[in-house]
Amino acid sequence: MSLARAYIWSYNTKKYVRQGENMKTKLTLRIDEDLIRWAKNYAAKIGKSVSSLVENYFSLLQVESKEEDKLPPKVASLKGILKNRKVDEDDYRKYLEEKYL
Repeated sequence: MSLARAYIWSYNTKKYVRQGENMKTKLTLRIDEDLIRWAKNYAAKIGKSVSSLVENYFSLLQVESKEEDKLPPKVASLKGILKNRKVDEDDYRKYLEEKYL
């Protein structure tokens, strides 16, 4: 199970500042115990903290969100429409030949 599937039931924030770094905010998450155990083991294996994993995940979501905001509405509505489908360039070429020739 990935961190993306974790349910965030509540949060509690407390601000603190580290010297020479941006202001960070503490976030308390209520997550399934097995998922927490897995996340801690995974973080230890790759030499990171669970906090940095969560921060990186949220950063990726933020980037994806900004990229989606840049798309025109028509294009945004088509994004991902072929996900998990076996369509390749040859299929598209065949479609265009049938349509225009």
